[in-house]
Amino acid sequence: MKAMFKILLLLLVSVQCFAQTQSNAMFYRTSGGGTGGGIPVYEGKGTPLVSTSTSFSVPYPSGIQSGDILVLYIVTGGILNAISSLENFDTANELTPIIRHSSSISANFIIWRRADGTESGSEDVTITVSPGCVLATIYRFSGCLGSGDPFSDNVESRTVQETDYTLSSLSSTYDNGLGLCFISEEDNSTLTLSGTDWVELENFNTSTGTDCSLGLASYDITTAGSVNNVTWSWGTAEGYRMFYTVLRSE
Repeated sequence: MKAMFKILLLLLVSVQCFAQTQSNAMFYRTSGGGTGGGIPVYEGKGTPLVSTSTSFSVPYPSGIQSGDILVLYIVTGGILNAISSLENFDTANELTPIIRHSSSISANFIIWRRADGTESGSEDVTITVSPGCVLATIYRFSGCLGSGDPFSDNVESRTVQETDYTLSSLSSTYDNGLGLCFISEEDNSTLTLSGTDWVELENFNTSTGTDCSLGLASYDITTAGSVNNVTWSWGTAEGYRMFYTVLRSE
């Protein structure tokens, strides 16, 4: 009888442990590459590129896997510009409406690519006009929508002279998204992020050429609906571009 009781007790403990493991697995957010459910994960970036040339190579981040979403962010200062050629990225996947919205002294480009896992080294880029300054970075995200356009709910703001700006009335159409806010500023001022639950991913500036700065922040979205305001400030009155979008997983 005692032996039978021990067997039943062991079975009961085993079932409880299995149930707990399954419960934990349901709520554990994983990363590492590819596609999948849950909020997309920021996996890192390549080394920021600084240039004053019409041709330059932007380093890829490490660990790229098939299905990752790569985002190439290019800021040019000093003159109106356009992209002449790309190595692996395609201008058909430029995010709108910000792409090529430009003043007389700068232009921004945000272009995405669904990785095939072979990307390495750097992305060769050519622009049409010699710039006063170029900053460029490639970001890597995993757990994103596996087909079609993975971005939604785009909002843009830009003006000539400000020291800060707040994007408000933001939202997401989808559950399990990653809000992203890109910023560029026409000086080498240090960018400062503020906004509840917004997390800074990039903050980089250079005094090379005519000076320029760029930044990126993220916001976890579990449920469709409103998204908290986000503010970037830079202290010196300069022209800026801000762009909000949601990177989807479903």
